[in-house]
Amino acid sequence: MINIEFPEDSGFELMPPDKYACSVFDAVVQESKSSGEPYIAWQFKVLEGDFEGRILFYNTSLQRQALWKLRQLLEAMGEEVGAKFKLDLESTFGRKVLVETGVREFNGREREEVKNVY
Repeated sequence: MINIEFPEDSGFELMPPDKYACSVFDAVVQESKSSGEPYIAWQFKVLEGDFEGRILFYNTSLQRQALWKLRQLLEAMGEEVGAKFKLDLESTFGRKVLVETGVREFNGREREEVKNVY
């Protein structure tokens, strides 16, 4: 048996709302638990500063009415997006973007959230 006492402070410092230079670290298509619709779950890695290496999470829905958000992200990565576009997620890994963060409450705790990507 192992006795464990968890500290109240997790030692996880909340990133202040700001703009951070990041690169695409990972992206995978997943299915929403609530709607059953597909979305892309993105991970961005902070490239510099006090939070270098921190991973930020961002989702873009693949539903027709929300594709503007995916287009905005792809254009921020330097893609020229036409009416039709083939997306190879792995080709986005390492692409640099500027990520604007904010803070929101999730499950009773404050968390970083990606507000915008440039």
